[in-house]
Amino acid sequence: MRLNPRTCSSGRSGSAPGNPTWRSLAEASKRPGIAARSPRFTSMEMNGSKIVLSFSDATGGWRPCDVAEPVAVRYAWADNPVCNMYSGAGLPLTPFRTDDFPGITVNTR
Repeated sequence: MRLNPRTCSSGRSGSAPGNPTWRSLAEASKRPGIAARSPRFTSMEMNGSKIVLSFSDATGGWRPCDVAEPVAVRYAWADNPVCNMYSGAGLPLTPFRTDDFPGITVNTR
């Protein structure tokens, strides 16, 4: 069965167990230019008054963001987040947080 690389589908309706996902299709083909993974946060480093973030699987880089006296970084950390950062390959940045501050519901039941 041939899959359409843009939609990762065979054109048939329904889904059967074992159909490849875009990630497995990209990894299996090993073709240059097909990104297999969304960028993921890997580490944070304080550099003076700046926070330097590192990501895996990030192609194309990111734009710097100026924040006075940053303490932590959260991206798309909400129940229904707006995810508006994409890698150069067009894959969305995975939501993340660099802090371990307790949430507002930590002591509620």
